[in-house]
Amino acid sequence: MFSDSARWLATAEEMVAEELAHSYASESPLISLAIMTAENELVTYVRQFRRGIGATETYGFFMPGPRGTFEVFRIEGKRATLGDDFRVLLLSGRDVEVGEIDSKFADIGGEFQVRIRDRILADNEWFCRVLQCFSVVTRYREEMRAKTLGLLERWRKGHEQRPTIHTILETEDQDTP
Repeated sequence: MFSDSARWLATAEEMVAEELAHSYASESPLISLAIMTAENELVTYVRQFRRGIGATETYGFFMPGPRGTFEVFRIEGKRATLGDDFRVLLLSGRDVEVGEIDSKFADIGGEFQVRIRDRILADNEWFCRVLQCFSVVTRYREEMRAKTLGLLERWRKGHEQRPTIHTILETEDQDTP
């Protein structure tokens, strides 16, 4: 993500190996992102979690908080809305809605609006960039899930031959006199 003056602001990277591991374990395609921002050198991991039947999409991430603590956030799909809309919740003894992500229905370009309700978080550029990057990625998540499912299926059928610790050790054992 770049500013209007072409200054780098943030990047979201898909964590394919982590997606494969989590998707394999949960038997459902899950998305994992690493988000880097210009505000600092820390990486924020945003991970999708599998919930019960009928639950909306759910993602979680954490960030350092005040005085050596950390803050935990959940991005949760809203029900019965047109488009891809999410609530952003802060775990703070109870769920506190601190923001929302509103996709523009029928906008082919993937336009979205991020609104932060908490004034302290609204001033936190890092937090805002994480939500902006997540919003951009939501446009591509179906393709990401399809790719993950395809990789898992090919791997299960043996079409994706990858060296594993077992095949490497077996080869080394055969080479030893």
